[in-house]
Amino acid sequence: MVNYFALIGAAIVLIIGFSLFSRGKSLKNAEYGSGPEKRITNSAGLGGTSNFISKLINGARGIKNKGKNAIKGLFSLFKRNKRNVSPSENESEKAGVDIAKSAEDIGEGVEAVEALEGRTVNLAGEITADQKDMTQYINLRRNDLSVEQREHGSLYNAGLSLNNISPNQTDAQQIAYLRSLIMRIINDLKLRYAKEGELDRFISKFIRSIKDNHNTMTTTISELQTETGVFTNAENREKRDFRTAFNDIKEQMRLKQSEINKAKSDNRKANKEIINQMQKELSIMRKNYATANNFNKRVNNTFKFMDNQIKQSKNYLNRTRQFNSKILSLTGKLDIMERNIKRGVDGIRKALIKFEGSMAVFQTNRDFNYAMASVSSNLNEFTVSVRKLKIAETSFDAYLRNDLQNEIALTRNIEFYQASVARLTAAEEAAGQGVEAMTQLIESITSNPQVRVAEEQVKMSMRQLRKPLEMTKRIQAVMMRRLRAIENYERAELNNINKIVNTGVLTLNFLNNISNTITKYLKMVSERKIASENARVSQGVQMGGRLGAQSQGNMNFAARVR
Repeated sequence: MVNYFALIGAAIVLIIGFSLFSRGKSLKNAEYGSGPEKRITNSAGLGGTSNFISKLINGARGIKNKGKNAIKGLFSLFKRNKRNVSPSENESEKAGVDIAKSAEDIGEGVEAVEALEGRTVNLAGEITADQKDMTQYINLRRNDLSVEQREHGSLYNAGLSLNNISPNQTDAQQIAYLRSLIMRIINDLKLRYAKEGELDRFISKFIRSIKDNHNTMTTTISELQTETGVFTNAENREKRDFRTAFNDIKEQMRLKQSEINKAKSDNRKANKEIINQMQKELSIMRKNYATANNFNKRVNNTFKFMDNQIKQSKNYLNRTRQFNSKILSLTGKLDIMERNIKRGVDGIRKALIKFEGSMAVFQTNRDFNYAMASVSSNLNEFTVSVRKLKIAETSFDAYLRNDLQNEIALTRNIEFYQASVARLTAAEEAAGQGVEAMTQLIESITSNPQVRVAEEQVKMSMRQLRKPLEMTKRIQAVMMRRLRAIENYERAELNNINKIVNTGVLTLNFLNNISNTITKYLKMVSERKIASENARVSQGVQMGGRLGAQSQGNMNFAARVR
C-alpha cells in the first residue's frame, strides 16, 4: 500500500530543500555576481576590479567571523560570571556582548556594501559592452553612408552624361553609348550594394548583443535590490545593537555610581585618600557618560543618513530598471526594423539582377525606344527598392537614437547610485568608528580583565575593516570617473547617430533627385530620338514629293517632245 503521507512529506522536504538552494544561490549571485555578468564584465576590461572586490568581500567576511568569536567569548563569560560579579560589571559584560554584536553587524554591512560595489562594476561592464557595439555600428554606418553618397554622386553624373547622346549619331552609336553607360552604372551599384550584406549581418549580431547585455543587466539590478535588502537588515541590526549597547553603558555608569556612593557611605570613616579616589572615579564616569552621549548622537545621525541613502539608492535602482526595460522594449522594435532592412537588401539584389538584365535588350533588340523604356522601368524598380531600404535604415537609426537616449539616462542613474553607495561606504566607516569609540568607553569603566581582552578583539576587528573600506572607496572613485566618461562618450555617440539620421534623410531625398534626373534625361533622349526620326520621315515625305513632282515634270516634257 502506498504511503501517501510519506510521499507528501518527501515532496515537502524536496520543495523546501530546492527553495533553500535557490535562495542560497540567489544570495551568492547577489554578493559575487552570476556567470553572464562576469563574462560581460571581463570583456569590458573590468574583470580585475570585480575579482579584487570579491577578495575584499571574503576579507570582510573573515573579520566578521572574528567578531562572532568575540561575541561567543563574551557571552560565555557573561553566563559563567553572572552571579559572581557586581551589578555594574554584569552590565559591563552585557554592553560588551551588544557592542560586539554591533561590530559583527558592521562587518556584515561592509561585506554588503562591497557586494553592492561589485554589482555596480557589473553594470558599468554591461553598458561598456553596449558602448563598444554602438561605436562599431556607428563607424560602419558612417562609412556606409560616405560610400553611398560617393556612389550616388557617380550615378548622378552618369545620368547627366545621357545628355551627351546626340540625335545625329547613328542608332548603333547611340545604343553602344547607352550600353557602356548602363554597364558603368550597374557595376557602380553592384560594388556599392554588395556591402549592404556586411552591415545587415552586423545589425543582427548588434541587436542580439544589446539584448544579452540588458537581459543580464535585469539580473544585475535584481541582485542589487537583493543585496540592498541585506545591507538594510545589517544596518537595522547595527542601530538596534548599538542602541542597546549605549543603554547598557548608561546603566553600567548608573550602577557604578551607586556602588561608589554606597562604598563612600559605608566607609565614611575611611581614609580621605580612598574617598578622593572614588570622587575622581565619579568625575571620570560623568565625562565618560558625556562622551558616550556625544558618540551616540553622532552615530544615530549616521544611521539616519544611512536610512536616507538607502531610500535614495532604491529610487535610483528603480529608475535604472525602468530605463533598462525601455531599452529592451526598443530593442524589440529594432528587430522589426532589422527584418525590413533584410527585405530591403533582398529587394535591391533582385532589382539589380533585373537592371543588369537590361543589357540583354541591347543585344537582342535594335529598337532604341524599347531599349530606353526597359532601362527606365528597371531603374525605377531598383530605385523603389533602394528607397525602401533607406527608409528601413533611417527608421532603425531613429529607434537606435531613442535607445541611446535611454542608455544615457540609465548611465546617469547608475552614476547617482554609485555616489549613493559611496556615501553608504563612508557612513559604514563612521559607524565602525562609533563602535570602536564605545568599546574604548566600556574598557575605561570596567575592571574585568577578560572583558577588556574581548573588547580589544572588537577594536581590532574595526581597525581591520578600515583597510577594505579604504580600498572600496578608491574603487568607487575610479568607477565614478569611468561612469562619467561613459556618459560623455554616449552623448558624443548620440550626436553621431543624429548626424547619421539626418544624413540618411538627405540621402533618401538625393536618391529621389537622382532617379528623377535619370528618368528626365532618358525621356529627353527618347523624345530627341523620336523628333529626329519624325524629322527624317518628314524629309523623306518632302523628298518623295519633290521626286514625284520631278517625275511628273519629266513625263510631261517627254510627251511634248513626242
